[in-house]
Amino acid sequence: MTIRTARAVHIFAFSALIMLMSTVSYAQQTAERIMAVVNNDIITTSEFSERVHMVMETSNLPKNPEVARQIGPQILDAMVDEKLQLQEAKRLGLDVSDAEVNDGLKQIATKNKMELPDFAKMLKSQGISAYTLAQQVKAQIAWTKVIQQRIRPRIDITDSDIDARIKRLQDLAGKDEYLIAEIFLPFDEEQSEDDTRGLAQNLYDQLVSGKAGFPMLAQQFSKGAGADQGGVIGWVQEGQVAATIEAALKQAEAGNLLAPIETELGYHIVYLRDKREIEYDPETTNMLVLRAEIGNDIGNERLESRARRYLRDLRSTAFIEYRA
Repeated sequence: MTIRTARAVHIFAFSALIMLMSTVSYAQQTAERIMAVVNNDIITTSEFSERVHMVMETSNLPKNPEVARQIGPQILDAMVDEKLQLQEAKRLGLDVSDAEVNDGLKQIATKNKMELPDFAKMLKSQGISAYTLAQQVKAQIAWTKVIQQRIRPRIDITDSDIDARIKRLQDLAGKDEYLIAEIFLPFDEEQSEDDTRGLAQNLYDQLVSGKAGFPMLAQQFSKGAGADQGGVIGWVQEGQVAATIEAALKQAEAGNLLAPIETELGYHIVYLRDKREIEYDPETTNMLVLRAEIGNDIGNERLESRARRYLRDLRSTAFIEYRA
């Protein structure tokens, strides 16, 4: 099931979808505790446990306390990020309507080859809260609006930028390049290296067994570039990835899923989608098309890089308190 997506198409009453799902009981509400404070917002224990349940169900991860403990820090961090994204959208006067959230939910249902009412019933049968999914979708839509307003207009690509990329193609002609997707699990203060390693191995096992798809797991867990696009990085050449990853790619064949690779930053699960020799012949290359493609690639890289930096800046200036 793919659930980290947000865009548009059509209607199903938001309130009806929420009502279709079970509500938190009074006893649960009274036992509520705060997991994290994010500026003026909070994340509660029930919100957190519902998100953990949703991720475990949709990722087909083993449903045991050890796995829940491994994924907990990443899920809580993602929820903190969503609060910051929604807060920034609100600060900029960018609203997300119920209709937009409905459209995002409908797109997810369509990707699962279902109509939205049937999709909602399926979620309910798995004990997944519609509100939990709707909040995730709302944050994604809000963040897209923030990026479109604050970052995209400032992306400037010069002829020199494109010339430098073409020069690199000339220098690398005859060498291999790799079309990859990646799930990146960074080391951080909230999670031990053993837990990060364990999570990487669990995700890899699910991929090898065919119980989960790479794009869905990347959208849920990856902290790297391309996470929202199912982990797709695009074509990479020599020197553009860590040496340990490059060495593994040289030995792999197209279609291979590489076992988790440790770098100084964390663990990488890399899917080698394709592999080819770099070709560049100025006499036979359509330079107008090539320059347009390179310009588009550079623009997307910079947009994603600046969006990640924007979110890091929001984190660095926010009041964030994690509670037991």
